[in-house]
Amino acid sequence: MPTKRRCSPRSKARTWCRRARIGGTVASLSVTWGDVVKPGQVIAVVGDDKLLLQIRSLDAQIAGLQSQVTQVLVAAGIRA
Repeated sequence: MPTKRRCSPRSKARTWCRRARIGGTVASLSVTWGDVVKPGQVIAVVGDDKLLLQIRSLDAQIAGLQSQVTQVLVAAGIRA
């Protein structure tokens, strides 16, 4: 869970700062300063090129394993 602290002790509104536990770059921001947000509302999307590369690598591994399963099923006569 992100850490939570007061942004401005002088502010009368309930204002909280959030810090993400992952690194990356803000890819999109859907609010501006002063907007009222609701709990659970997405306010920003963080992108990380390293994560995208990991996802692509894992997708390739999954495809390879699925191919191996198909080969075993064909060899066992379960699938043609």
